[in-house]
Amino acid sequence: MFNRPTVIVVGAGASAEYGMPTGDGLKKRIREEVRFGFDNGRTVSGCDVLFHSLWMKFSNVIQKYVIGGNDLSKAIDSFVSIDEALHFFASRSEIVTIGKMAIAKSVLAAERQSSLYDPSDWIIEGSFRDFRSGWLTQLLAVALSGARQDAIEDIFSNVTIINFNYDRVIEQYIYQALQHHVGITEDRAIETLRRLRVLRPYGSIGYLNWQSPEGIPFGHEPIPCPVLMSKNIQTYTEQKRDDGLSSAISEAIIKAELTVVLGFGFHPQNMQILVPTARSSRNALFATVYGLDENNFDDLRNEITKKLQVDFSQIRLLPMKAEEMLIKLRPSITTLVS
Repeated sequence: MFNRPTVIVVGAGASAEYGMPTGDGLKKRIREEVRFGFDNGRTVSGCDVLFHSLWMKFSNVIQKYVIGGNDLSKAIDSFVSIDEALHFFASRSEIVTIGKMAIAKSVLAAERQSSLYDPSDWIIEGSFRDFRSGWLTQLLAVALSGARQDAIEDIFSNVTIINFNYDRVIEQYIYQALQHHVGITEDRAIETLRRLRVLRPYGSIGYLNWQSPEGIPFGHEPIPCPVLMSKNIQTYTEQKRDDGLSSAISEAIIKAELTVVLGFGFHPQNMQILVPTARSSRNALFATVYGLDENNFDDLRNEITKKLQVDFSQIRLLPMKAEEMLIKLRPSITTLVS
C-alpha cells in the first residue's frame, strides 16, 4: 500500500502505452484538423466538426478564426508540443481557442481508438479489454498490496498524480478495474477515486459520465461540441496564473517520500511547473527515460536536482517504458512507500 506520501508524474509516454497519441502524434492530428480549406463554400480540408462549431459561435468573425487555424497548422511542427505552440500564440485568442477545441476533439477520438475503449458494457464478463497488462495494472497492484477490502477506499489516500495529459485513461482504468477485477461496487470504486488526488496542469477534456451528470463518456461518439469540451483545457500561460494549482503541486512534491515519473518528456516549461518552493530531503525520484540517449543522463540528473531539489544520489533514470519500470522496481517502490 501507499502508506507514505507519493507523487506520480504522468506524461504522454505513459498514456501512449494504452494507444493514446504522443506529443508528436497529437500535433500531427491537430495540424490537419485546423488546416481549413474551401472550394465553392465546401470544406475540402480541416475538420468539419471544428469549423461548424466555430461558425456557430463566431460567424461574424469566422475569417479571423480560419486564418488563425491555418497559422497554427503552419507553425505547429516548430514546437515540441501543442502546449508550447499555444503558449507562443498566447496573444492571439482565436488561435488559443481553435487549439483548445482541436485538442478536445482529438483526445476524445484518441480515447475511442485506445486499447481501453470498448463500446459494450465493460462490466460484462469478457468485455474488459487489455486490463491484465500495462503500467496502471502494476500501479494498482502496489496500491492493493497489504490492503483490506473493507478499507479499499483508502488505497490511494497518500497518492498525488500530476497528470500532464488531457485524457482520462487513469480514472477510467481504475474505475473499471476495481469493479471487474477486485469485485467492489461502483459506488466504492468512485469513492476510492475521489480520494486519489489528481492535479492537471493543463486541465482535461472534462469529467467522465460517472464523475458528473454533465460528464462525457470515455471515447464518446458522436463528439460533443468542441467549444464545451475545451473549457477545461488550460494553456501554459493560463496555468501560470493559477496560484492554487501551483501551490498544490509544490506542496505535493515537497511532502513526497517518493516521486515516480512516467513517460515524461522533461520539457523546460513542464519542468518549471514542477518546481517546489522548498526542499524535501526525503524525496527519492525514479523516472523512465525510454528512448533517451544515455549521454543525456548526467545533465538530466543535474536539472532534476536543481529544479525539483532532489538529491543527485536519490535519482534513478531507467531506460524503460512505464510498465517495465514498475515491474522491475516494484520491490524498491514498495519499500519506500510502505
